[in-house]
Amino acid sequence: MGHIIATKSTGHVVTDASMGFPSDWRTKYQLDPSTGHHEEGETICLHSLCVHPDLGGKGLGGVLLRGWTQRIKDAGLGKRIALICRERLVKFYESAGFKRVGPSACQYGGGGWIDMVMEFNAGGPGEDDF
Repeated sequence: MGHIIATKSTGHVVTDASMGFPSDWRTKYQLDPSTGHHEEGETICLHSLCVHPDLGGKGLGGVLLRGWTQRIKDAGLGKRIALICRERLVKFYESAGFKRVGPSACQYGGGGWIDMVMEFNAGGPGEDDF
């Protein structure tokens, strides 16, 4: 029906490095890789939220996102969730509690992304803190 893919990062927003993975990941386990998932990170980077095309437009994406973000928060897995999205999806993510941070530095897929963040604590960092 749908899925979410995420990793943990030490940064406050999604970066190209947070979406990557070490080139030698098959042969060399790393506790502190230069790219990809960092278990000690306090930012959950949402990399993909997808719903099967046959189920699109039925609100499943919003239900999946809200349920997942609440579970991440309740489990205490991080201080925030960060994602990148296209301009056309900003209102969707804002309706789920994310705040627009500004243009993303990510160049994945040619760039043109918007950084969005959901802070779990009141008074979290603002745009100038990134």
